Amino acid sequence: MKEFIPHDMILKAQVFKYKYLAVPGAVIIVSFFIRGLFEHLRWIPIIALVVYFLLLLLFRFRRVYPDHYEGTVIAPINGKVVDVEPIATGNILTIQKPFFESSEITTCTKTDIINKFDTEGEQVSWQIECANAKVFYEGNADYQAVLIGIAAGNAKCKVFIPVKYDLLVKEGSAVDAGITIIAGDSEEEIEEQ
Repeated sequence: MKEFIPHDMILKAQVFKYKYLAVPGAVIIVSFFIRGLFEHLRWIPIIALVVYFLLLLLFRFRRVYPDHYEGTVIAPINGKVVDVEPIATGNILTIQKPFFESSEITTCTKTDIINKFDTEGEQVSWQIECANAKVFYEGNADYQAVLIGIAAGNAKCKVFIPVKYDLLVKEGSAVDAGITIIAGDSEEEIEEQ
């Protein structure tokens, strides 16, 4: 397994974003050179510029997250908890990310199972469903609340919280990736943020 380097995740996120921005950027540049030839196409650069700024808005993300206690579980994406399903081995949270919410995906704990949903184990696991999502690292990151991917547009995240953790959020709670504590170790007293 390749070593996890947080700085590399930011660079990969930037490259992913710029691949999307390349098309409207190229349309804007080309349209300035040919605008005299095709007067009826003068609206194309304006449309491309609007698309460019919309993509910048969709792919925005924070880069600095606060430190957290070892026994906490942090939200992996921004959005709202839309479902809490108790099962024998813990709880399954469903977090819905709205279209214009910032796009970062972060780790929940230092040992969570990244982008693989497993309700049988004793580790936190989660999986993202999104048309424009990219998780840059699979495996164990050994870092909590660090950027590991981007989910631009609408997204849904299912998070398995093992029974050893107490839930600190409920249905309807708003959560911020890398910031909101969604569960705490039941053996420790953790304050809800």
